[in-house]
Amino acid sequence: MSCPQKFAVIRESSMHSPASAMAVAEGNLADARKQYEQALTIRRDLDGKGGVAESEMDRASLAIEEGHAVDAKRALPAAIEEARQEG
Repeated sequence: MSCPQKFAVIRESSMHSPASAMAVAEGNLADARKQYEQALTIRRDLDGKGGVAESEMDRASLAIEEGHAVDAKRALPAAIEEARQEG
């Protein structure tokens, strides 16, 4: 992937966070989940660089908002491990 292509992918990924936050604030949790999943996919496509841990944490936080604390608890170890790997 060329440098301009990587920049475009990173920009696209970073744009999902505000859209997701707005969806959560508006109570549209299904849309927020979709946005978080798209951001995670983009970030993973960058070979784990660029915030995979952040996306995993976003998903865990959303699970709590949705009333799925057990799912959030299961997601946290992966998020912590990603954060360690990202440095």
